[in-house]
Amino acid sequence: MTALAAYEQRREALAAQLRAIRSGGGHTVALRKSTSNLFRVRAKNAARKLDVRPFTHILEVDPERMIAQVEGMAPYAAVVEETLRYGLLPLVTPQLKTITVGGAVSGLGIESSSFRWGLVHDGVDEMDILLGDGRTLTCSRDQQADLFRGFPNSYGTLGYALRLKIRLMAARPFVSLEHTRFTGAGEYFAAISRLSDEGSIDFIDGTVFARDEMYVSTGRFVDSAPFTSDYTWLRIYYRSIRERETDYLSARDYIWRWDTDWFWCSKHFYAQNRAVRFLATRRL
Repeated sequence: MTALAAYEQRREALAAQLRAIRSGGGHTVALRKSTSNLFRVRAKNAARKLDVRPFTHILEVDPERMIAQVEGMAPYAAVVEETLRYGLLPLVTPQLKTITVGGAVSGLGIESSSFRWGLVHDGVDEMDILLGDGRTLTCSRDQQADLFRGFPNSYGTLGYALRLKIRLMAARPFVSLEHTRFTGAGEYFAAISRLSDEGSIDFIDGTVFARDEMYVSTGRFVDSAPFTSDYTWLRIYYRSIRERETDYLSARDYIWRWDTDWFWCSKHFYAQNRAVRFLATRRL
């Protein structure tokens, strides 16, 4: 059985489950998920929970057309691993590994390549969306276009994305980084505008530490690097912005540079103490 055929079976089973919930008088339907980046109380009635946990597959990567077909619960960590095998990456990859493709579209996703490619949904060509009445509609810019355009940032109010066809970009093995400090907001935002318009970079970030200490970080894909930094254990990426003018990361580590410390939120768990990080081990 092909990956797409197996997906179609999962899709029909989920639609049947939703119809059964509806026929039993269920008006509020929650999702049964293995992970979530939202902190909120979820409905406790298991009979009204739609089980979307099986929808984690990467169905296809087409390196010729530079597209991938993925299921809505596929985490970006898995998508990146698969596409990098072909020297490709999603046009926009949100910063945390557990963010799902469907979640990034329904809730909006942005990253340092967005100055060129837009938001996550701007790189989506087609979606299968499960509606509240159990129907599944395939939508694109030309088919069910209102649903396609209205779905981003809808947070599940219009339906649930089961399959998405996303566009990919060519990637190189490494990313060369430059961090430039500014002391005034005017020159800072002028630099961001100028660099974005020049088109000579692949990524651009802005980090503000204080009203007179702000940094523009630009990234360029390169084929080789004199060294590579590791921010997946003892060292912390956001601190490196202040400490280094230039840096090199593997393409994979660049994509996930914020993930280890959840930007800087690991400090709330005392995990920015080097001794704590060492004792916790790389795995944790």
